[in-house]
Amino acid sequence: MATKYFEKFPKLLYTLDDRETGQLVPDIFRRVKITDELKENNAFYDLYDIQEGETPEIVASKFYGDPGLHWIILSYNDIIDPRFEWPLTEYELVRYIEGKYGPGSLNDINRVENLQGFAIASTFVLLNLAPGITGRLVLGGPNDPVQLPANHAPPAVNSVYITNYQRETFLNEQKRKIKILKPEVVSSIVDTFETLITK
Repeated sequence: MATKYFEKFPKLLYTLDDRETGQLVPDIFRRVKITDELKENNAFYDLYDIQEGETPEIVASKFYGDPGLHWIILSYNDIIDPRFEWPLTEYELVRYIEGKYGPGSLNDINRVENLQGFAIASTFVLLNLAPGITGRLVLGGPNDPVQLPANHAPPAVNSVYITNYQRETFLNEQKRKIKILKPEVVSSIVDTFETLITK
């Protein structure tokens, strides 16, 4: 039943040297979209939390018995680039944070939030630093409560400091909940896809 995503795409001749040489490649400008009606009707899907280390291929294998159907998982959830729209593993997340904010920055202050989780302007932290104190926090580990140097100004009333690690972990966790198209619908989706992509 499985169709590799680009397997059925019509082919185009691609050349870089005025057609002296070339090769056939899938016509990636073609696209078949799953309808919003199908995506929004909860009779057709179940909710699922992506587990640590699961890839789209692993999830497709788990639910459909075929890792080649990972494109259905991605398409059904409007994921265009799984490198940035799929949850990172803990190791990848730490590397991402250090790449984004700099080495050793996991526990640096990222923002100040009120108790409802809304950000107070991030410049608040910088404006309230005591002379000679950087934004770096003194923590024993990524999940420890924030501890600031003694001469650091406290956060605003009813607010908390959020570290780079805490903020990026929160954003990463938001990507875990996806919709899984029910297996009994998948074969008709594959058949429709194969028909439409060749038109």
